[in-house]
Amino acid sequence: MKNRQNHIMKVRQTLPDNVSFIAEEIDYLDCQKKDISKKLTAYEAYKMMTSYQPRWLKILFKIRDCLVKLIGVKAINGFDSSAENKHQPDESNMADFFTITEETNDKLTLVVKDCHLDVCVCIRVVDKGTDISKNTVYLIASVKNHNIWGKLYMLPVAILHPYIVNKLFENLDSNMKCNFKHGGVKKVERRFILAPSHHHSLEIAMYYNHLSRKERYQIFVLLQAGKNKKEIAQLLNRHPSTISREIKRNSKPNQAYQAHDAVTLARKRRKNSGNGKPIESSVWRQVEKYLMLYYSPEQIAARLKKVSVQSIYNYLYQNKARYEQFKPYLRRKGKAYRHCKAPSIKEGDRRYKRSIKQRPSYVESRKTRGHWEGYTIISRKDKQALVTLVERKTGLVLIGRLNQRTASETRDMIIK
Repeated sequence: MKNRQNHIMKVRQTLPDNVSFIAEEIDYLDCQKKDISKKLTAYEAYKMMTSYQPRWLKILFKIRDCLVKLIGVKAINGFDSSAENKHQPDESNMADFFTITEETNDKLTLVVKDCHLDVCVCIRVVDKGTDISKNTVYLIASVKNHNIWGKLYMLPVAILHPYIVNKLFENLDSNMKCNFKHGGVKKVERRFILAPSHHHSLEIAMYYNHLSRKERYQIFVLLQAGKNKKEIAQLLNRHPSTISREIKRNSKPNQAYQAHDAVTLARKRRKNSGNGKPIESSVWRQVEKYLMLYYSPEQIAARLKKVSVQSIYNYLYQNKARYEQFKPYLRRKGKAYRHCKAPSIKEGDRRYKRSIKQRPSYVESRKTRGHWEGYTIISRKDKQALVTLVERKTGLVLIGRLNQRTASETRDMIIK
């Protein structure tokens, strides 16, 4: 208890002025900061930080929501990056799952409360004079526990909280590096960009453009100069994963990255991507000819080798009149494939089954009488069926009709 209070006191001494807490006496306090190179309001900083959440963070939020349902706490579903669900002035006092209790240009206070604990997140933007490179964003989190469930909840959260805040600051840093102007957004690699228009109404968009020939030669030169992938990404204003993916995809096996080879491989890959060549009308005339001969699309595709099965179905479905014309010739009549699951055989039943492989070899010669083969002909429309018995030597065929496709009725018909 004393160690925790000593830690809280040390953190309080590092905080800027005008900071809000959830209560006078708190059970958890954490403060992290990030230097920024542009002037922002506290809400703009929050929106940049929550513009994107990685997969692992989404999984953590889902695990949290599943666990807290057991103790009657409402799910929060994580941060919502869509602009239309964000807080709008004079319309809502909510930001994601937080309640906004105070909002100024340099301060944003967010609170969430339940029966087990109360949480307060305070975002402070400290302007340190005319030098904007010294501006700092503080994120202060304070918690007040009400019972044992709140204490248990904070055990894993206290461990994960610094990693989550670090990811939020990475989002802030990524957005700050994007060169955005009033009324427009510069295209950059797969990154959330915020284009400020009026007050808090910020539009979030995502753009992407491929690496150019010049950039690939720059990557080659920087690699030769001993730069790592992260340094190259910073110099080219690209994400490190883009540089890593470029080197991995466009390098020949067991060879170092070469700009000329990378440009050639990228052009070849782009040429082979996208939609294929259009199918000639003469091919479609052949398809229609085979359809009227009751060939299935699978058979037609295998015979012509110029069109796929799905292309044939798309060709028919695109035109209603054409589909009605050729519908009588389709075997499936446009129905989806059904994957039937074979019934399982219990281990006890399998002992009484005899495989056809156990049939004596002399039966195959058809020199002796008395060896019969049985078949079942099943109707598609009803439950009736035919049982046929064929004597292998003489070719004698016996046919019986089944009103119900059951094992007992089939057995009785064979005996009869």
